[in-house]
Amino acid sequence: MELKSMKTLAATSAVALVLAAYTPQLATAQPVTVNATMTTVSGITTTDDADMDFGTWIIQLDGAETAIFTLTDDASNTVTRTGGTMTAASTVVNITPSASEGQLSVATPGAANLTATRTGAAAFLPAASNLAISTVTVNPTTGASGALSTDGANMVIASTAVPNVINIGGTLTASATPPDNTYNASFVITFTY
Repeated sequence: MELKSMKTLAATSAVALVLAAYTPQLATAQPVTVNATMTTVSGITTTDDADMDFGTWIIQLDGAETAIFTLTDDASNTVTRTGGTMTAASTVVNITPSASEGQLSVATPGAANLTATRTGAAAFLPAASNLAISTVTVNPTTGASGALSTDGANMVIASTAVPNVINIGGTLTASATPPDNTYNASFVITFTY
């Protein structure tokens, strides 16, 4: 090997050693923890605004006849006798009109679709086995309307922070002449996501 080449190699190695000795070290910062936050709010607020009122009626049924009364859910407070078997010997006359269809309000923190379900109607009190609520209908300001079943099938109610007002109607059947009295029954409507 030539002397010149060896001198060049030695000089190159010396430069490499000097550069390695003076290479600056990178600064390392202390670790920083970054937190993530998400808040969920899913409260459903309901208000009972008005009870269902079928009005006051004279009901005198002949034998095994029935009288069926329908309370509309269109905010007109209308109750009509819509069916049943009636003869000339029976008397069904409206004395006092309905004061209100049922009404409730439901609201959620933001836009949401809720499923509405109802329980079966509790027996009328005082005891009146000849009176029964067979159908409950709902008519919300926003969302689906129609018959409200006990299993919530196909009943979706839209909701927002602004309360959705829901009018409630239904069908009441008198299967025999009830004694004169004021009768009360109830059912529960539940809203879920």
